[in-house]
Amino acid sequence: MAARKTATVPRRALASALERHREQAGLSREDVQRELGWSSMKPYRIETARTSVDPEDVRELARLYRLDDVVTEQLLALARQAKQRGWWKGMAEALPSGFSVHLDLESTARAIHMFADQFVPGLWQTEAYARAVLAARSVSSTPEQVERQVTIRLRRQEILVRDEPPPPVIWGVLDEAVVRRAVGGREVMHGQLGRLLEVSEAANVTIQVLPFSAGAHMAAYGAFSLFDPADPGFPVTASTDRPAGTLIEDDPASTAQYTLIFDHLRATALNPADSRTLISEAFRLL
Repeated sequence: MAARKTATVPRRALASALERHREQAGLSREDVQRELGWSSMKPYRIETARTSVDPEDVRELARLYRLDDVVTEQLLALARQAKQRGWWKGMAEALPSGFSVHLDLESTARAIHMFADQFVPGLWQTEAYARAVLAARSVSSTPEQVERQVTIRLRRQEILVRDEPPPPVIWGVLDEAVVRRAVGGREVMHGQLGRLLEVSEAANVTIQVLPFSAGAHMAAYGAFSLFDPADPGFPVTASTDRPAGTLIEDDPASTAQYTLIFDHLRATALNPADSRTLISEAFRLL
């Protein structure tokens, strides 16, 4: 199944804000369409983030909703952000279908919860480990394509050391297989486990290992990420990798299920101190 296309974070935030202001003004979408002389579908497409919004349309809506200058400028700023291209936009050919939305969510999240069942999450991968994973993922990729994907993966990690906004709070649950699988050989894996130990010391990072001894667990469909947005009015969003591309889900019922799964995983996993001990032991054995 192809990944569902999802609008960028600024576009979705703008859509949510415009819908909220319309409702506060006591107007229906039909009222907006009639008052502004728009097509019948335009208000719907704007409020469901199916289309970008021209700044002049934002001004018309602000006047109709009787919004003050401060709120209007906030909406215009969102409209401008929605039209901006992320650093990854010029690299679309190197990205799986739907992954640009994952990058958008990742770069704007306040908190990220990740479960990894096979490989270290991309945000924590070393260059050598990333190269080994990406080369193995597609036997049809050329060396040049793999290097481009490695560049993107390392560029993503800049959110971990940025000053403004602050780096996201990250909680990762790793299946023990992630720690034990010798990706890229002994030297590469040694470096990767060292990186995990280094990352685990950061104040904004929590790492837990789900041991083999835990047996069966709820994450039957594999790895996923949950993004908690900086805007409190914006929904939590889930991202999962599939053979046909990245699947983005923001339906509350779906994301609630992912949240429940993650809560069970971290309750079953080793505590952070014991997880660090397990990783350290694996590191010493290499």
